[in-house]
Amino acid sequence: MKHFVPLPQLGFSEALNAAVSKIFQTNGRARRSEYWWIRLFVTIINIVLTPLTGLIVELAIIPLTIRRLHDTGRSGWWYGCSFILFFLFIIFLFVDLFMVIINAKGNADLIPYVLLAFMTKYIVWIILINIYNVVLLILLCIDSEPEANKYGESPKYIAIEDPEERDSHGCVNG
Repeated sequence: MKHFVPLPQLGFSEALNAAVSKIFQTNGRARRSEYWWIRLFVTIINIVLTPLTGLIVELAIIPLTIRRLHDTGRSGWWYGCSFILFFLFIIFLFVDLFMVIINAKGNADLIPYVLLAFMTKYIVWIILINIYNVVLLILLCIDSEPEANKYGESPKYIAIEDPEERDSHGCVNG
């Protein structure tokens, strides 16, 4: 029988080297420490540098986020769905703003009701998007699956054969 032993946590420079060496790779798995060190680094870059630079760096860690989800046994589509929700929100927002502007011209007495309906709809959208982002955050914080999954071997755990399973000659039983 095998049991799994965790490797030591990655430091900042190890995490940066691992992430940069697989910057465009979406297959495989990424450890929690690799993901969170790079997430901290990207957050600092976003605060210090221009928004355009921050956006480029954010786009560069999409594959890392997908590999982190793979490490927990989940598809990268969990992350893709957050983009889909965001873009749907933006599309519906602009369509509804356009419709409010068109319909408000001749019906000034209905404007408060239209705005209330408009605001209610988007408050619900924002709540749903934030609930989804909290679920995604929880998924990114979950520990790695110790055994190999459909995305590859675990980068955190190594399998060690149980010494109790050996016979008197040192051969594995079974």
